[in-house]
Amino acid sequence: MTTPQCAQIRDQVSILTTLRDDGFFTQLATLGDQYNPATNATVTGTLTEVQHTVATMNNAFKTLGNPENLAADIGRLQHGISQLASGARALATGVHTLADSNIQMLSGMSQIAAQLQNSARATAGSDAATGFYLPPEAFDNRQFADVAKHFLSPDGKTARFAIDTSTDPYSGEAMNLARRITDVANTARPNTSLAQATVSVAGFPAVNSDIQRLLSSDFTQLAIATLVIVGLILIALLRALIAPLYLLGTVVLNYLASLGIGVIVFQWILGHEIAWPVPLLAFIILVAVGADYNMLLVSRLREESTHNIRVGVLRTVATTGSVITSAGLIFAASMFGLMIGSVAIMIQTGLIIGCGLLLDTFLVRTLTVPAIATLLRQASWWPHMNRHPASMPAKHLTGVGALSATRGPHLQISAKWGGVSPGGDHVRRMDVGTDSGNGKSS
Repeated sequence: MTTPQCAQIRDQVSILTTLRDDGFFTQLATLGDQYNPATNATVTGTLTEVQHTVATMNNAFKTLGNPENLAADIGRLQHGISQLASGARALATGVHTLADSNIQMLSGMSQIAAQLQNSARATAGSDAATGFYLPPEAFDNRQFADVAKHFLSPDGKTARFAIDTSTDPYSGEAMNLARRITDVANTARPNTSLAQATVSVAGFPAVNSDIQRLLSSDFTQLAIATLVIVGLILIALLRALIAPLYLLGTVVLNYLASLGIGVIVFQWILGHEIAWPVPLLAFIILVAVGADYNMLLVSRLREESTHNIRVGVLRTVATTGSVITSAGLIFAASMFGLMIGSVAIMIQTGLIIGCGLLLDTFLVRTLTVPAIATLLRQASWWPHMNRHPASMPAKHLTGVGALSATRGPHLQISAKWGGVSPGGDHVRRMDVGTDSGNGKSS
């Protein structure tokens, strides 16, 4: 026996079975998969599927009859689907508007990103791009406070920055870096809250940089003072004005030549800068030693050149050459010994001063000074000129003799004296000739 409810359920099941066989539920699943508010094409496809589904349902109703309850349910379903379609159309319009807004926003973000990338590229290689954020709570940390004492003053007005580099702290590059740090910090102060602040750099590079700056500014004064003092000493010892001038001139030229050798070796060949203390040390030592040895040479030259300057030069070089040359070689060898060390200043000082001593020993005192003395002759001793003994008048006094001696391969002594006899004045002459080779005398 079949009740009306059972018959109605059977009819509804038949309709659902027909819908299943016609692919209605499959189309609904496809509709759900295709619905995506991100694209306009998907919304259009969804509307097409909805219309196709409604048409399929109508065909199924026409085939199965028109049960009242089921027809009403299907009508409500169709109305809901129509509302869904209207909402989908409105959603499509909103998606279009949202897509346009996103395109504009992406365009603006692309411009901002390009500007940020350009700024990042411009500051990527600069130290100014580095930094960190320190929250105020960090100052309440005990460990941080203990470490901060070494970098911040108690009043908070002085800060210390520790700069660590791979540069040799004793090199010229480190001193240049210390100067650049000071210049950059002072350049960044104007128009900031630190405009009245003071920037100082400490450490070996900064100290050496200050010493180099002071010595560079004082080098001219030191050189002039050294030359004036040495020149006055030479004038007092030689009792002349011309000879000290060319002695100092040859010493200065010798210093410049030795410094040029150092530049060729260290800068042009080895690629290292000359250390800043080396020129000053080389100048003082070469001027002092060169002027000393030249003074000894010229003093002996003045003694030997009373008769003939050329003969005096030969005798002076032959007499003092071995002693002064030995002293110069010993001093130069001592300076070259500094090159065994590993410190650049010692190596450069040893080479430059050693070469200067060799030039002074074998070139200046052996060739240059004797050549200048030969050209100037007696003018070297101005204003106290050497006077030839032969030009001095002999004094014919009673009981007084005039004695003259000439040194040479043959020693000759000529003695003259005069006396008064009852018969009148007369002069007696005695010539004594001594041959140093055979010991004969007359």
